[in-house]
Amino acid sequence: MPTINCNTTSFSLDSLKSACNQLNNHISFHIPGHKGNKQFNQFLKQAEQLDLTELPGLDDLYDPKSHIKDIEKNLSQIYGSNETIISTNGASSLIIASLIELGKSASHIIIPRNCHVSVINGLILTSLTPIWLELDYCDDFKTFTKINLKTLENLILKNINYNIGALLITQPSYAGYLNDVENIASLCAKYNLKLIVDEAHGAHLPFSHQSNYSGLKHKADIVIHSLHKTLSALSQAACLHLSERSGLNAIDLKQNLKLISTTSPSYLIMLSIEDSLKYINDDFISKKILLMEKFLSKLKLIDHIDIFNPATNQDIFHILIKDKNLAASDLMNILIDHNIYPEGIIGDGLLLMPGIGTSTKDVEFILNVLPKTFKYKNNFNKKRPKQNSHLNFDQVMSPSQAYTKPSRLVKTEDSLNLISAQTISKCPPGIPILVPGVKITSEIIESIDDLFVKVVDV
Repeated sequence: MPTINCNTTSFSLDSLKSACNQLNNHISFHIPGHKGNKQFNQFLKQAEQLDLTELPGLDDLYDPKSHIKDIEKNLSQIYGSNETIISTNGASSLIIASLIELGKSASHIIIPRNCHVSVINGLILTSLTPIWLELDYCDDFKTFTKINLKTLENLILKNINYNIGALLITQPSYAGYLNDVENIASLCAKYNLKLIVDEAHGAHLPFSHQSNYSGLKHKADIVIHSLHKTLSALSQAACLHLSERSGLNAIDLKQNLKLISTTSPSYLIMLSIEDSLKYINDDFISKKILLMEKFLSKLKLIDHIDIFNPATNQDIFHILIKDKNLAASDLMNILIDHNIYPEGIIGDGLLLMPGIGTSTKDVEFILNVLPKTFKYKNNFNKKRPKQNSHLNFDQVMSPSQAYTKPSRLVKTEDSLNLISAQTISKCPPGIPILVPGVKITSEIIESIDDLFVKVVDV
């Protein structure tokens, strides 16, 4: 029998310790929203003792009768929904559970091209076929912008003979763009489509001056929130809200959730959801929004920094910037050298994601660094890497069909005109550049090459 050295620290623990040391006192402009602020989730000091399983006296996440039921009722009251269910498997699981439910009665679903990769995973697990909605596009930042209502209606009419069950939108977009949910909801009602709003990045919206952009405000059938992206809960904390008119059953959705989630849901994450309730209110969030408004007003004064969509329909917790002299990757590296960690690169822009844990000190620090990036303009190759997220998808079979058919690996350069059997996406933000069942084009191959993917499953 081989000897095992039990004194050796695991690679995972080493990595976490190294990351913690590296990130000590760093300025976080990335998820999660609590930013490591000790004001939140103070119960973590007792994490070992509180990491329990379904013991007598503790509630069942999938069939709550007491404590968890109270958390869900409180969330429902705070957000003004008809019913709310929580997940410790993230918003991704709630999206998939929603698609499983929709797939029981529909064959097709309309999905904008900026959806999250979890939507594709949900399609693979159902018989639903996506009808892709092309979005308006910002060439300057190389990112998607709004859902054009005329384009949406034309798409619905073009596919009216299909059994379309719903429209699923991402609100805000990963670049922070806020769509006109009010008129989108009206259009869905006109054609008897359910509206599912992946509002994972917008759990703060209902408590901000931008509340009119929340799916909850306009009675979307399903609204899904991550409670960790801009708010204070731990990663994988999420909730799903049902409106009065949705006609969907929370019990059925929970059964779907059980199919794809662990049988050992984290009570620590549930505790963090309960803790976050203290901070989900107009007063607390408004103070953070005021700080972000001051941040934006000073950012606009920096000559060599451009800001994406600095208008009323840009989410205040998504700040996409571009240096006129530097590629986004170079700007990101400069900020990291100054101990500032952005969320990631979207198109030609660099995404800063503050949250309710962001402090005045954090904002002052980055505002001190950004004006100085001008001096680095001659240190880098000014040629920006090509970003091509504006891809058209020719969906020749459903993702489920393509995923389950026999497939083979081919070199990326040999995949032209073949049918994809896999999903490829860059995370963050997780917008797919290839989906099962899509015919591979030269533009898609170019985008795959940008991610250094050498082989494709077809």
